[in-house]
Amino acid sequence: MQCVPDHNLPHKNPKSENRSLSTRSYALPQTFAFNLLQASNFVIGLYFLSVVNKFGISTVYLGFALVCTLAVMYIAGSVVETKGRSLEEIERALSPALAV
Repeated sequence: MQCVPDHNLPHKNPKSENRSLSTRSYALPQTFAFNLLQASNFVIGLYFLSVVNKFGISTVYLGFALVCTLAVMYIAGSVVETKGRSLEEIERALSPALAV
């Protein structure tokens, strides 16, 4: 079952260069993220059973949990809180040269 039609994905549409710049600038990061997700899923699917046979299922899931924990720590330290803030306040927080 496919959730997204093929003709809406820029990497599957041969005429994507005919789209407007605003559409391309929106679709390009999504296409990159989608392709990165597909590549990581391929690698995990390729090596999962051999790693489970070598280290055991609990060790493999502990490794997954460690990666998720590191990701949460990185996001918590890197992402600026934007709730209830104006666009100018967010811009000041993200650009240290303008921060006063």
